[in-house]
Amino acid sequence: MASPPQEVTYHQPEQVLIPFDPALRRKRHLPSCIFCGQTQSMQTFKGKPICLTCLQRILNLFPY
Repeated sequence: MASPPQEVTYHQPEQVLIPFDPALRRKRHLPSCIFCGQTQSMQTFKGKPICLTCLQRILNLFPY
């Protein structure tokens, strides 16, 4: 015989169990270029990551 359905009310805490999986590791954040998203050959300009390719393109736009 099935038990009667329980009434769920708002703000009723639920228990959620998540098994530990060692394959799920925290990945390190790699800074990426704010213009193209590349993650290699990075420089920082005023706290923002910019790849060398985009930096060179910017410098070519404003020759001195």
